[in-house]
Amino acid sequence: MPDIVFLDNRLARVAGGGEQASMLNIATCVRAGWNVRIITQAGTTTALWREFVAQHPEMEVQAVTPGNTGDLAGLQDPDLSAVDLGTLLRDDDLAHDAARFNLRADEILKTGDPFDLLVVSCLPDILGIQPRAPTCLHVMGVPPSSAIAQLERPLLRRITESIFVSAFIRTEWFNLFDLAQNDPIIVRPGIHPMFTANQLVRTAKQYDFCFAGRMTERKGVRWLIDSLIAARRSKPDISCAFLGTGALAGIVNDLCADHPDSFVAPGALSRAELIQWLDACRVFVYPVLLPEAFGLAPLEAMARGLPSVSSARGGLAEYMQHEVNCLLVNPDKPETLSEQLLRSISNDVLLESLSTEARRTSASYPESETAHSTLEIYQRIIAAS
Repeated sequence: MPDIVFLDNRLARVAGGGEQASMLNIATCVRAGWNVRIITQAGTTTALWREFVAQHPEMEVQAVTPGNTGDLAGLQDPDLSAVDLGTLLRDDDLAHDAARFNLRADEILKTGDPFDLLVVSCLPDILGIQPRAPTCLHVMGVPPSSAIAQLERPLLRRITESIFVSAFIRTEWFNLFDLAQNDPIIVRPGIHPMFTANQLVRTAKQYDFCFAGRMTERKGVRWLIDSLIAARRSKPDISCAFLGTGALAGIVNDLCADHPDSFVAPGALSRAELIQWLDACRVFVYPVLLPEAFGLAPLEAMARGLPSVSSARGGLAEYMQHEVNCLLVNPDKPETLSEQLLRSISNDVLLESLSTEARRTSASYPESETAHSTLEIYQRIIAAS
């Protein structure tokens, strides 16, 4: 059986859509009987990661403590010899974190057992590393700025194959790096079977709305808070559950403390706990301000029958349809969020129609199809090496 290494310093400490997609890729290889090794960062871990590790004890996990920032002064990368590494490490947080991590991970790759395929989910993941096997890059995040991209571009020489999570990301990536679009591979994330199991009949819910994701400005959390407060002027008993953690968690917790009967923030959740909270809510809210690579969270909510009030930035536009499976809002017109929040819970006929179409949309993204496509690509890369 093939030996495959997943190198990802964020996998154990971040619980985003990209990490969930990576875990699906890993689980696919485990189920196929492949020898799977994961190299990730040591330290605080997410509930999602702990749940995943418990479900797949046959994986080999190596937790690495990153090197010190001071050690980066001597960093060398032959493909980046003409690049100002100091600027790259200063201006790109992903590159800085990956470089520190790879100071230790590179030694493991050099001295450990040989492997047939290396899988990464971010171009800086191979900064300072010379892969000893074909390398597959899953492009799961929004590309960097053009200035950073030009600094990172030489790293593309080490990539054997790239897989994109959406047509949006594929186009952005090829335009940014000025590449020829020769049959690029798109494999969209699939929905974990737990989200489609044990479906409940929609009855009275405990909360009107819920948000799930990282509590950041980028995700529109502050906009959501302002819009909920505005909506309460028309409907004082409006309620919302904030599911996740992030930089704005303090502001969210203050809101919950001021209105304990209306707002709640349970913190970091396992997948099973997330599903329980989704089932307690009527409408999912995802008012992101900036483009998403794909946007898995609303699709998972759709699988539980929750229609979304959402913006359609980036990859979200590939499955969001206004007044079909969601109600769309415009970040350039802040008032649209409070308007659509109120609209979504004041029209039961509309809500039921959106819910039905939401389930139908989510059914088009089965995890099994994603897993099958991914495994075929991995096998093809290995066979060609």
